[in-house]
Amino acid sequence: MDQDRLDNIFTKKLYFTLCDYGEKGLAFTECDPESSEPIETSLKKQAGGVYPAKILKIIEVDLSSNTVKDVSAELSQKASVKLAQPTTLTNRDMLKLTDHIDLYFTLNDFGGLGVAFLEMDPSIDYKRNIVDNLHSTEIEKPLAVLKINLSEKSVQNISSDIAQDWFSRLEKDVEQGDLWSQPAICESRIPEFIRKNHPNKNKLVL
Repeated sequence: MDQDRLDNIFTKKLYFTLCDYGEKGLAFTECDPESSEPIETSLKKQAGGVYPAKILKIIEVDLSSNTVKDVSAELSQKASVKLAQPTTLTNRDMLKLTDHIDLYFTLNDFGGLGVAFLEMDPSIDYKRNIVDNLHSTEIEKPLAVLKINLSEKSVQNISSDIAQDWFSRLEKDVEQGDLWSQPAICESRIPEFIRKNHPNKNKLVL
């Protein structure tokens, strides 16, 4: 993805929808930052159909001002969509926690299919887990990672922090002689995400 296209994403308002999946827990659904579809239309589609989503919360993220807010009541009313209630006690408690904990969203490049912020489970997708998934290549082409906190009404691009943590993992692999995950000792094998976002990207050596 070219830098101008990525920069354009970071001027937009995004909407992350938290849904209830019963015993499987809660998850924020995948978000297409380049979609031209009005959020009200998207909500109607999610809440309708054969398998309607149980929408619990809608978060608005303004990347131009780095602010975030809960717009569940406002947008559900505009879209004529009724917000659901948590289906389990665990889900109820997790819903409450999402107002206070840091939430991490990873933007991934799917090539010809476009880009999207990946589906996110707030109970497990914390910072360390994201680094684990990057390191194991479960997330193949990351572009950026956002940290959102509703109680602080803040959103941050923490790609630099993630790049540093990931590079530290690679350094440990080299030190421990982990040949399965150890890259070649050259800059070209350092993942592109690290080379673009690490604060010392011009001095990285493995």
